[in-house]
Amino acid sequence: MEPMIRAMHAALDDAGRADVLLRCPRAVLMKFHHVFMDACGKAQFEAGIEYLIVEQSARHAVLQADGTLPPVMQAGCDMMRLNLVRIVKAAAQARKAEAAIGEGTDAP
Repeated sequence: MEPMIRAMHAALDDAGRADVLLRCPRAVLMKFHHVFMDACGKAQFEAGIEYLIVEQSARHAVLQADGTLPPVMQAGCDMMRLNLVRIVKAAAQARKAEAAIGEGTDAP
């Protein structure tokens, strides 16, 4: 099994799934799009589904004369990517705060 698919199925939470999607090569996302969509759907990971839809749309978009995505589409891709980054960072901060509480110190 493709390692990124294995990682997606092994992810314990939305932050883990978001991390996999952010790191996954686009060629793998394209080839196994339906597998990633199914995994996000089963986990009810709406942010992942939205990310995959926008990424697929971008891959099929007609590019501008300079080879870039139209600004609205690029903004959508950036917004979905940043949403996944926010999910990963929030989970990391929560783990850090839990660890600080467990050690009896104030969380930063």
